[in-house]
Amino acid sequence: MSFDQTLSEWRENHGLSCAEAGTILGVTSACISRWETKNRKPHNNSAKYIVQTMQQYSQHHPTLAMQVRNILDLYKKNLVTSEQAMHAIDRILG
Repeated sequence: MSFDQTLSEWRENHGLSCAEAGTILGVTSACISRWETKNRKPHNNSAKYIVQTMQQYSQHHPTLAMQVRNILDLYKKNLVTSEQAMHAIDRILG
């Protein structure tokens, strides 16, 4: 399965928007969209990190999903910055 298919399937399986997936993976929603539509590909090092993060998220879903969703909700309400949200998610995914 190609990277774009893997990303799209992962995002859909977890009910994540491009913005939510981007926050979890440390990129923008536009970046997620470009990768899914094959307009761009991540660099090799980035792709490895992204796949590892997706695997960690999937392994610990739904426990991690709930924690990540809570952080995303705070971000959507402008109670934390995107940097704070990414840092918190990174700590959760360890």
